[in-house]
Amino acid sequence: MDPEQPDYVSFPQYRQVTPVVVNVSAGDVLYMPPGTLHHVRSLSTSISFNIDWHTERSVLDALAQSSNGMPTEVVHYNAVAALAVIAKIPEAITFPLYQPYLSYVN
Repeated sequence: MDPEQPDYVSFPQYRQVTPVVVNVSAGDVLYMPPGTLHHVRSLSTSISFNIDWHTERSVLDALAQSSNGMPTEVVHYNAVAALAVIAKIPEAITFPLYQPYLSYVN
């Protein structure tokens, strides 16, 4: 779905959404609380990155929301994050497991 040109037939509840537009300039940092749905559009050529900071509570909260219509790829990401944080599985093992999610967000 393109949030800038929503398909209201397939997603009728999207009519109730109130978008918030935030312009971030060079050197700015934008904090989004866990679970915040978002869409990013660059206004010029740029490089950006995000850092996911997980705690045991954050991954358990994310897993608890899995049955609430969360896309399968995001459920997978949250499960891998839980393995890394709770079971303390090394990054060398968990990072390759993120591939389905990385393909999903690209």
